[in-house]
Parts: sequence; C-alpha cells; structure tokens
Amino acid sequence: MRPSRRSRESQNRPGLRSEYLTVVVRSLTVLTLIAVGIVAWRVTAGGSSSATPLFAPAVLGGQPRGAVVQAQEDRDLAVALAAAPRDGKTLAIVTVLGPDGEGATGLGVRISGVSATPGPAGTYAALLPVARPARVVRVLVTRRDGHTDTVPFRLPAAWPPRPAGRLMARIDRVYRDLRALAIHERLASSPTAEITSVYREAAPTSLAISSSNGNREVVIGEHRWDRHPGAGWETSQQLPALRAITPFWRGTLQDVTVLGTTTASGRPALRLSFAAPQIPAFFELEVDRVTYRPLRLTMIAAAHFMQHRYSGFDVPQHIVAPSQTAGRPSS
Repeated sequence: MRPSRRSRESQNRPGLRSEYLTVVVRSLTVLTLIAVGIVAWRVTAGGSSSATPLFAPAVLGGQPRGAVVQAQEDRDLAVALAAAPRDGKTLAIVTVLGPDGEGATGLGVRISGVSATPGPAGTYAALLPVARPARVVRVLVTRRDGHTDTVPFRLPAAWPPRPAGRLMARIDRVYRDLRALAIHERLASSPTAEITSVYREAAPTSLAISSSNGNREVVIGEHRWDRHPGAGWETSQQLPALRAITPFWRGTLQDVTVLGTTTASGRPALRLSFAAPQIPAFFELEVDRVTYRPLRLTMIAAAHFMQHRYSGFDVPQHIVAPSQTAGRPSS
C-alpha cells in the first residue's frame, strides 16, 4: 500500500510527488510512526460504568475482530465504521481520523440513532440492540462547531460478515504475478485539494508516473529521474531498486470481508473491505470474479482519500530513461 511515495522508500518503493499537498505528506509521515497504546474504556449500551469494555483497540485504527469495516471521506475527516455480531446484538465502533493524522476527539457521534460513547484516540463505541443491523447504517458526526454530517454505510446482505482472508491471499498473488499494469489515481486531502496521476508499471523494476500538477517521474531499477514544471530532469539513485508490481494494500490486513457483488469496468466483480491498522487506513477493493485481478480500489486514511482504476494487465509498457526520448519520458 502506498499512502505516500516518499514515505515508502523504506518499503522498496520510489519517492514521488515531491511537491504534493504539504498537509498530506506531513500527516502521513506522522501516521507511519504512530503506535499508540490505548486504554480500554468501560461503558455499557447506555454509557454508564461497567466492568466490561465494549472494545479495547491496541493501536490507533485498530478494529474489533470479526467485524465488517468500511470508511468514507467526510470533508477533511476520515470516518470508519466497524460492525460485528456480539451476543445477539451488534457492536459498532466509529473511528474518526483528523487531517493531522491523529484521532479526532471531542465529537458527538450517533450510530443508527444510538449515542456512541467516546473512547481514546478518536474512537466512539455503541452496542446496537439488534442481532442483524439495517442494511444502511447512518453515522451522525457532530463537530465542535456544532455542524452535523450524516455518513451512511451500506452493510453486506450476508450477516454475520463473511471472512475472506484466503480470497485476499489469492488476489494478492494474482497482483504480484502481473508483468505490467496501468493505474489511474485520484488522490485528495479535502474536497478542494486533489491531484490525479497515471502510473505505468512494468516488472520487475520499471515505473513511470505523470501527474496533473505537471510532475513526472521515471524509475528503472536503481536509477531515477524527476521533473517538475518549468525545470529540467533531475537524476538520482533509487536504492534499493524498487519492485514495480506491488499492491497498495501491502502490510497487515484486518477484517477482510466480502461485501457483495457489483460490476466494475464492465466486468462482474466481488467487493471486499478491510483495515490496515499499521497506517491506519481503510480499503474497499473490487476484483474480477473470474481472473481475481483488481479493478477498482478506494483507500481512506487521514488527509488521504484515494481512488484507483486498474487496466492494461500484462500489456507491455515501454518505459525508458528520459535521455532516450529527447528529454521526455513515455507517458
């Protein structure tokens, strides 16, 4: 998974978008360092003291086991809902991440009409008095200025949630076995700040990127070229050499769940969701039901709202050094 290309050099990926939105880079750098110990808070469905906590997350972005986890962009906030069966009821946890990369505290949160009890680091918990929640769960988030947003989540028809760890492992293998790939990306930090990019990747170690802000990047093995608007190409080393075809969801995945079926890029597809608490981030992935290739991806993290469309599977990508194309990389 690649929330920030610069921050992923230690994970064998190139550093990219050197002039991308400052708030995104700063917040995601914070995210990669966060490992927050969280103390359990003791609540009941009505919010009074109890000896049994509803949920005790181990790190910022941690989710309850066996839950279906989904997330959405709410202006500059990342809002995630986890829902899991619990003794004939439904445990509901809302995690809210602010643009600074930390949990957003001091909010008012209601889940399907039930007031959620605030916990540490931007978490809010409620126990819904139903064994099977409604297909659409509405989360109301009231900010400190009094403004309330409604964030709807559509739960899977199959309940309890259907785990999909083995399916995800197969999807991951299919992705890594690709020899070439094209990705169209939209990346935003708020409703008014976004950038689009096209990635062309060729195994084992070649990558070319063209972004809407005028930046261009080419990486071939241990060699790298960057160009910014109004400037010439700059050369540097890419050490260690990147592995071009690497999933953006790389790392520890939690609560991989089948949401249902859909159509993506004209193909019948499966919809999956999962959390990556080490970032933290939340994903929804649509994959071809026949080939298990990824078709669309959505990632929600702090100040990092990303959408991908995948194409060009195994179509040869001719990626060459800029000097071999009169100063212009292939795009």
